[in-house]
Amino acid sequence: MFKKLILKKGYDSKTKSAKLTVVCLHGIATDSHSWQKAIKFLKGTYSLRKIRFIAFDWLGYGKSSHSHSLKYDYEDQLTALSNALAKIDTPIVLVGHSLGTLLAARYAFENKKATRHLILLSPPVYNRDEIKFIQNGPAKNLFYDKLDKKQLKNRAFNAMMENIVFNIKNQNTFEKLTVKTDLIYGDEDQLISAKNLSALAKRNKKYLNLVKTHGHHGITRVKYNKIIDILEEIANEAL
Repeated sequence: MFKKLILKKGYDSKTKSAKLTVVCLHGIATDSHSWQKAIKFLKGTYSLRKIRFIAFDWLGYGKSSHSHSLKYDYEDQLTALSNALAKIDTPIVLVGHSLGTLLAARYAFENKKATRHLILLSPPVYNRDEIKFIQNGPAKNLFYDKLDKKQLKNRAFNAMMENIVFNIKNQNTFEKLTVKTDLIYGDEDQLISAKNLSALAKRNKKYLNLVKTHGHHGITRVKYNKIIDILEEIANEAL
């Protein structure tokens, strides 16, 4: 067993005298490097120069722990995230992509005062019928067609798909979030349920703000610009 589960940093801008820290959380089947271009763009934006940017690797990926003793479920990942965030001494904004949005939302749901804001890109939040359709129907191929054989045999990947992505409790988490949250998605994204996101935003109007952009599932330039707009507003309040 590990003495203390903790996520490892794949990137840290180490901004001096930062008043706000933006923590970037990657999706499944990748690692913190998926945020490399976005962070370079964001930290090069003058209005965000006083913000510290960090990108963590989830357990089972990148520099973080890989072990057969891990379940790679919400408990493991959020314990490691909580331990990592405990070392940050400024207000925190969590920016997640895909799988990272689900973990960010659950962390904020369970630790209501630990984060200032959530910015969630391409959140794969499904209702019960959608989960059944994806797991048992032709839509399942959308999740696997572009992955290599090594990834399909990756224990962390399969465990997180089952325990996190296809977790029906994700619905409840988003419905009951009490942290200001921007849900950003592309109009051509086949890996999310835009209909379900819209329904969730209507049920939790106070805290969920739905932002539609052009594009697919990835972390794209048009999404960078949306992140900048949100961070500038938060920074004006915090810095």
